[in-house]
Amino acid sequence: MEHGRRPPGAVARLRAVPAHQADVWDALARAKPGGTPFHLWDFLDMAEGMLSVSVERLLLMDGETPVGVLPVARRSARSPRSPWLPFPFLGPAVEPEHGLAALRAFRRHQLRSGLVLGHFDVAAGLTPAMQAAVSRTPMTAALDGTVLIDLGHGSVDGLDAGMGKYRRRAVRRALRAGVVARTAQPGETSRLLGPVLQAAYGRHGVPSPYPLDVGEHVERWAAGRGGVHQVVVEVDGRPAGAMVVLTGHPTAVPWVGSTFDEVRASNAEAVLLHECMVRA
Repeated sequence: MEHGRRPPGAVARLRAVPAHQADVWDALARAKPGGTPFHLWDFLDMAEGMLSVSVERLLLMDGETPVGVLPVARRSARSPRSPWLPFPFLGPAVEPEHGLAALRAFRRHQLRSGLVLGHFDVAAGLTPAMQAAVSRTPMTAALDGTVLIDLGHGSVDGLDAGMGKYRRRAVRRALRAGVVARTAQPGETSRLLGPVLQAAYGRHGVPSPYPLDVGEHVERWAAGRGGVHQVVVEVDGRPAGAMVVLTGHPTAVPWVGSTFDEVRASNAEAVLLHECMVRA
């Protein structure tokens, strides 16, 4: 065996070290499986202020080479627990073959940093690798679900053809009735997003995990940057809902938004989601 070469089948030993350079972090978050728009450095800055949490940003190092990122949320910088965040997929972004090494690096970081209860989500692209890796660690995993829609065809007609007939019919009927989705005007996201989320979560009997001023945080963060689409849906000429979709990444994410209760029968939410997919 040549000096410095890892034997076939061997698992790399990764180190988790604090990240200090946003450009290095963002390049890895965009390139590695498991990365999402939620991983980007300035999104994490915004989330910290909005949710009153602290997010450690760890580079996963193979020797002197960064091979992935791992954001770890804490209630405060030295809190022993990770809070549940209201957005998904914020976990390791690495190649699948580094999944086990990433989990082991996280465990060592837990012991060093006093994080008694730590958790993170895993994006869909890394789920199989992480499921296999968890069984070889003291960690436990719970399988959740999400929906992935392939937009690689790049065609609105293809998007519509791939929808179920009931949703396609709902969108067409709403559009014929005058429901309109459009870009939010300045101030509309700030005004609408918090109340819309309160209504959406209230329909399920739970409080919104976002503060009422979530829209102000989002609108300030989004100012002057690409890849953030703020969409409003109108019913009878009045704003009836809002949604924020994050693009600029191989996987676009409709992040937060919904419609108000009084327009549920109009299928405005179907139009809102359709517009977000078109923009993606």
